[in-house]
Amino acid sequence: MLLATSLAACNAPETTESGFNYTDEKFADIQMLRYQVDGFENLTLQQQTLIYYLSEASLAGRDILFDQNGRYNLRIRRMLETVYTDFQGDRESADFKEMVTYLKRVWFSNGIHHHYGCEKFEANFSQDFFREALKSVDAAKLPLAEGQTVDQLCDEIFPVIFDPAVMASPFITTIVDAISLIIYFTIGTINNPTIPNRPMTTTQKRYLLFPSINFNISKISFLFSLTLGNLYVKVTQRTIYWAQRLCFTSR
Repeated sequence: MLLATSLAACNAPETTESGFNYTDEKFADIQMLRYQVDGFENLTLQQQTLIYYLSEASLAGRDILFDQNGRYNLRIRRMLETVYTDFQGDRESADFKEMVTYLKRVWFSNGIHHHYGCEKFEANFSQDFFREALKSVDAAKLPLAEGQTVDQLCDEIFPVIFDPAVMASPFITTIVDAISLIIYFTIGTINNPTIPNRPMTTTQKRYLLFPSINFNISKISFLFSLTLGNLYVKVTQRTIYWAQRLCFTSR
């Protein structure tokens, strides 16, 4: 079995004495590494299945991390991914290749800011290219608000991607940001681009962002207190699905 991980690029040898090649893709300042997990093949089918379900449960909640790292991260990722999968133009052009590198950085860092330095990524592809690429794909796959056109989506999101001064840091760096966050948790709406903004019902304010979770390790069971108004209910339901499979298999 191979386990993929990532570290900053280095000049280490690419192979072990046994001939195993552990270097993988490299982009920007990231070098992907591959590791052998000795003994995985010797685990029982049940043990291997448990590992699979646990990994799926973890991945199911990743969108929450993207969203918490920045108000526009999920929408930006969806725009990039749609062009990456559906664009029928010149995929060998410099703009497309730079967009792919940018997307990989977004994937790796769970957002548009560096995972260590927290500086905002520079988009080295042109706005004109990205706008035309977005207009060439199926609009139903894009994160359009109700009644919003692709051009209007671009006008809203492009400053976040291409303007270095907009959301330059993922941190709450001013007293205005701090006050906005307090308002968000109190009345459920703000007008600050550094904080996720969604209207919340009274029930949602009560439960805020996350469900209440109780884990009873002796019975290997999860009890989730949820409401249909939870901000992350779809993500949480996917996590619950895999957690339930995990619990069932472990019996």
